[in-house]
Order: sequence, then structure tokens, then C-alpha cells
Amino acid sequence: MDRRDAAETAQRGIWPKIWDTTSVLVLVGVLAVALTTFGAYGITWDEWGHQDYGDRILRFFTSRGRDQSATHYKAIYFYGGGYDLLGALFRRLAAPLPGHEAMHLLGALVGVLGLAGIWRLGRGLGGPFVGLAALVLLAFNPVYYGHMFNNPKDMPFAVAYVWSLHVLARLLGALPRPPRRLWIALAICVGLAMSVRVAGLLLLCYLALLLGIHALQGARARRSVDVGLALLERHALRVVACGVVAWTIMIAAWPWALRDPARPLAALSRMSAYTAHHRVMPFAGERISNLEIGWRYLPHYLGLQLPELVLVLALAGSLGGALVLVRRRRDPRALPLALLGLAAWFPPLYAIARGSVFYDGYRHVLFVVMPLTVIAALALARVGEALHRRVGPASGPILSGVLALHAIDLGRTMAMLHPHEYVYFNRLAGGLHGAYRRYDTDYYGNTFKESMGALADHLWRSEPERYLDTIYRWRGCISNRTGDRYLPANFVVSQAPDFYVGYTRSECDRRHGSAPIIVRVRRDGVDLNVVRDLRRKAAADRATPPTAEDGVDDRPRPPAPRWARRGEPEGSSSSSSGSSRGDDRYDGDADDDGDQP
Repeated sequence: MDRRDAAETAQRGIWPKIWDTTSVLVLVGVLAVALTTFGAYGITWDEWGHQDYGDRILRFFTSRGRDQSATHYKAIYFYGGGYDLLGALFRRLAAPLPGHEAMHLLGALVGVLGLAGIWRLGRGLGGPFVGLAALVLLAFNPVYYGHMFNNPKDMPFAVAYVWSLHVLARLLGALPRPPRRLWIALAICVGLAMSVRVAGLLLLCYLALLLGIHALQGARARRSVDVGLALLERHALRVVACGVVAWTIMIAAWPWALRDPARPLAALSRMSAYTAHHRVMPFAGERISNLEIGWRYLPHYLGLQLPELVLVLALAGSLGGALVLVRRRRDPRALPLALLGLAAWFPPLYAIARGSVFYDGYRHVLFVVMPLTVIAALALARVGEALHRRVGPASGPILSGVLALHAIDLGRTMAMLHPHEYVYFNRLAGGLHGAYRRYDTDYYGNTFKESMGALADHLWRSEPERYLDTIYRWRGCISNRTGDRYLPANFVVSQAPDFYVGYTRSECDRRHGSAPIIVRVRRDGVDLNVVRDLRRKAAADRATPPTAEDGVDDRPRPPAPRWARRGEPEGSSSSSSGSSRGDDRYDGDADDDGDQP
């Protein structure tokens, strides 16, 4: 061995340790940031419904089934209650944290668990560098990071999905005799995914399909149908047992399904063709109905909201991976790679072909970003291999530098957007500024916490002498229940408001356009949320008493007792009875009596 070979061997021995150590440091760093910032995130539209659902599931079990409210709670009972029940228990353990802040803390922990899962998946498929690359590419994905804190449905499903893929890849790599512990781990992970969304059943379909391909490969290699049938028979019982255990885990926290274990199939059929939610939304500069979005919707949002490096590498890696699978289909690594491609591309392509209804960016398919990111990491590793052949040991620092520059670039963007990271758009869209009013940005209402807090601060600073003796009236495109959490007790909802709070969804911020704006939530030079001062108009309206023909009671409501506004029991399910926002109604959006977006 000459000096050059010895140097390369030394470098290859050093860099895997560096990459593994760096991966651990990245995980610890993200966890530290998440734990110190989770309180900055607002309450999204879905959160109240899922919290109420979790409380009802908990009461179902504590009452030994006598409380059946969880079996017919809005249409949210079509979802498994695994994460919602966990949230109900966690909120009690995290007291005295307010319920929504406890859920944001739980979401942060689950999101970091997803980062650990993608690291393990990438490392298992391609080694330490691929694990680090996948981890960095996902940790600095603003949309993923932003959803970590207050998305009680798409985020936990994505996390369970990536861990299921990790175990499934290990199981396929251990064929023909995977150890029992992998089957058990797979059943648990798939069951947890299905307990959030029954669509996790796809993972078992992947398993059955790939085991069938393995049996076919065995039959061809031995030129014997009996060999293929023997391989199928060997694994058939384990697949069935895995499905039974996963199904049991799924329905264990799902009161509606406990009454009939076959019901999840009906839920899957209903939710995959869900059309009850209808809204008009901006898309590519047009205003379209979400029921008529066509095939372009997901390609647009995935293409414009994935970071550029991830997008390019994922597309190149998918094409390259397909060619590798065709050429090396008998390679033992072929099945795990096929799993990755299947998990990344089948769900969105099937949804597009089926004409599924989408809205709110790509959050409904957030889970496919996990395998797409690993594909991108594998593609980057292939670039590194080609680079190593040209520059030798210098390829390690070069690859590490690429990841570092990517992290710095996206990290600066995330710091600028914080705590609204999920409104991120990449440079192909011109950033958030270029996507403004052409696409949905703050569709989840996260910016209201900042705007309403700024409203109270503004009034305290500008009129301190009358602030404590004044009842301020407000209205906005937000549920009253959420607004009450954000504002002090001297703010009440009124049909004749002093202040109007609106975000850009459905152009709520443009209502009362002649009124002056006193608060702006701005990112990248554009307004995401505004507060308008309507006091001159409100005074004029109150000077003219409403008549019976008006059909509106403009009298201000007295402020609720502080205990009812700030310290209501987490288990309570009280809600206002206003008009329906029509937004994710199956998610149980409670207290929806604000103005409708």
C-alpha cells in the first residue's frame, strides 16, 4: 500500500466518525432550539378539535365506555386517536403549562424523534454520511420544522411513517430470514402510524408487494415456482401477524373503531374521497376551488416549497435510482431502495390520479418528504463518490462544506421567518415575497398569536391611562376561543369591533380596507397578518342603534371571568356556536365563531 492509499484509508476511517458525531450534535442542537422556542408558536385551526377529541377519548376509557362522545365527535372520529390520547395525557403531565403550549412541546419532541428516524433510515441505507445528509436536509426544511410544533395530525403521521420505513428497510435487507424483533418493531411502528391515519395501511401494502418481488426473484434465480411459493409461505403468516398487531394498536385508542374493528376501512374510503371542505384559494396567481385543483397542485407546492438542494437531488436521485434498480435488480440492496422510491412517489401519484382534494400547501403529504429527503441524501453521496475519484480525500471536506452552506442558508431564512417557518417558499417561487398572494402562505393561522399580542402591547404603550379601564372590542378571521387565549380579559368579541384582525388567507386582511393598519406581522417584506383600527367607524355605528331589521346585536359582551378565559379545565369541550368556517371541518375545529376566511 503506497502513501496515497494509506492516506485515503485513514481519511475514510476518520470521516464516518466525524459524520456520526456531527449527526448527534445536530439532533441535540435542534432539540435545544425547539425546547427554548416552542412557546412562540400559535394555535392552529386544527388544534382545538384534536385536543377536545383526545379529552373525549380519555373520558371514554376513564368512564369504562359510558362516555361515548368520542364516537360521534364532529367528523373527527373518522381518525384514529393515538396521538390525541397521548396529547391528553401529556397535557396533564405537563401542568401547569397551558394546554396548547404543552401540545407544542409534545410536537417539538415528536418532530425531533422524526429527525432521529430519518437519520437512522439514511444511515442504514447509505452509511454515516447519508444519515447526516438526510438529517441536515430535513432539520433545515422550514416547512417540516414549522409543522413540528402545532400540527397534531400530519406531523405525527410523518414521524411514524419514517420509523416504519426504517424498520421495513432493515427487515428487507435481512431477507430471507429477518429476526423476530424486526417483525415486532415493524408491527408497532405501522400500528402507531395507523393510529394517527388509517392510510398507514399503505406500509403493509409495501411490505406485501416487496416480499412478493423477493419471492419472484427467488423463483427466477432457482428456476423453480416451488421455491417462490415456499418463500411466500415462509413470510405469509408473519405478514398476517404483523397486520393483526398493527390493527390492534390502531383501534386500541379509537373508540369508534372499538365498536367494530372493520370500521377503519370505511373511514379510509370516506377520507380518501373527502369533499365536504370547500374553499376558494390562490394558486399560481389565480383563484380556484380546492375541489377543482387538477394535477398541478402537488407538483407546484412540492416544487416551490422544498429547498432547492433537496428538490434537485431528490429528482436526480429518483431517476438514477430507477436506472440502478433496473440494472441491479438482483442486488440485495435493491428491495430497500425500491421501498424508498415507492414510499416517496406512490402516495402523491396515486392521489393525483384519483383526483384527491388538497389545500394548505403540501401538509397532507408531508410524510413523503421523509423518503424524498433520504433519496436526496443518497444522491449527494453518489456525487461524493464521483468527487472522491477525482480529488481523493478532499471530497470529505467538500461534502461537509456543502451541507454546512445549506444549513447556513436555510438557517438564516428560518430565523427570519420564525415562528412562521412553514410559510417558506424557495427561490424558484421568488421566496415568500414572490409567492405572496399567488399561493397560500399562513393557512394555519399561526400569525394571530403575534398580531394579537402586538395589539395589546400597542394599546398599553399608546394609551396607558385608559387601557385598564377600557373594554376593547375585536373581531377577526380567527375562532373566538383562540382569540381569548391571546388577548387580556378586557378584550371582547363584538359585531361592531374597535379592531379587526385578519391574515392573508381568503384576503381577510383586506377587509375594512379604508381603516388604518396599526399592527403588521411582516416577513420578507410582505404582510402576513394585520390589525386595523375601526374605532371611528365603530363609534359611528354605535351612535345609530340597531333595529330589528338589522338582525344583529351590536351590544358588547361583558368580559368573561378570568378563570373561564385563562384557566378553563383542559378536559372541557365547551365551544361557541357561531357560523362554521368550513375549514377542515372533519378535524373538529371548535369555537369557530370568528369571521369566516
